[in-house]
Amino acid sequence: MGRKNYLVEGASGTGKTTLCHALRRRGVRALNGDQDLALTSDPVTGEPLEAPPDLDGPNRASWLHEHHIWVSAKVRAAVPDHSEAMTFFWGGSRNSRQFLDLFDAVLMRSEGVRANGH
Repeated sequence: MGRKNYLVEGASGTGKTTLCHALRRRGVRALNGDQDLALTSDPVTGEPLEAPPDLDGPNRASWLHEHHIWVSAKVRAAVPDHSEAMTFFWGGSRNSRQFLDLFDAVLMRSEGVRANGH
């Protein structure tokens, strides 16, 4: 992680992934939680899970949302690396309370990215 570490959370469709990729193109260390850190798991035990096969539509989406966690060990494994000035973690998880102490600030993304990129 960087000497300063920021978690950027927000609702779906607010542009988190777009901004994460933009920062990466500019050489900033940015981790996309969905791609780099997430696992479908039991939110209590952390054990990996498969969605029940009989769930479909909104029930499946709700189940997946409730079981979307970040692998705490992956988040914490980045802590000793202070080679970067800043690291941004993008996205959210059901278990973020386990590692909020690692971040210097938590930022909320509440609006989508407009066409002009602002």
